[in-house]
Amino acid sequence: MNSSSSLHESIRFGPFECDVLARELRRKGHRVKIQDQPFQVLTMLLQATGAMVSREQIRHALWPADTFVDFENGLNRAICKLREVLDDKPTAPKYIQTVNRYGYRFIGVIAGTVRLAVLPFTPLSGDTTNELFADGISEEVIGQLGKVGPQQLRVIARTSVMQYKGTRENAAQIGHELDVDYILEGSVRESDHRVRVTVQLVAVADQAHVWSDSYDCEMTDSLTAQADIASRVRHSLSEHFCERNLRKRASVRTIVRSD
Repeated sequence: MNSSSSLHESIRFGPFECDVLARELRRKGHRVKIQDQPFQVLTMLLQATGAMVSREQIRHALWPADTFVDFENGLNRAICKLREVLDDKPTAPKYIQTVNRYGYRFIGVIAGTVRLAVLPFTPLSGDTTNELFADGISEEVIGQLGKVGPQQLRVIARTSVMQYKGTRENAAQIGHELDVDYILEGSVRESDHRVRVTVQLVAVADQAHVWSDSYDCEMTDSLTAQADIASRVRHSLSEHFCERNLRKRASVRTIVRSD
């Protein structure tokens, strides 16, 4: 499980607020009655938002190795109780999604979390090699940004944004279609065995550029170059959103784009 600053704060989603330290769940400010095991399961799922938590992980956390208990029925009851409290249905989940035979995933939107999607970066050199490098950069950035942590940043899957490769749609159109607030645009230019990747963050509401940067590297090893640039993009963006969240604690949605 992630050990982030969210452990020391209330985690808000929908009408609910989960206070981890106080071990309380509140709905619209009113305390909700919830048993200890369902609360522990909820906490684990929230801390791994978007990622699957296996049944085995939950077993180790809730039932120590020397505890003799009908784990399968115990966990099923805890999940059932949790869904009752959240008014969630397994057939049409808003918060708790079942990964058949493996575990569970929290799929709700956490307040203050930035949603981000990386659209295919645009190759400016016009050759196949440059296009492949641009696609690789896009995929690497998605992977790197996914490491920031689900409490701060949620990354839209690559398969959901590939439709925008080479698109002429503007930030407002894409933002509306993907229900996000920001877009990160990117381009790749290669010359004399060197590559320059330029990225810029665009606010969907007014299409204003709120952040941008450029990264240069040698093309001696394309995989290393992609990983290095993506890591630097992750560092820059995580700092940007961290500072932003400190200035304004509010629900935000984001997407990363290149065109």
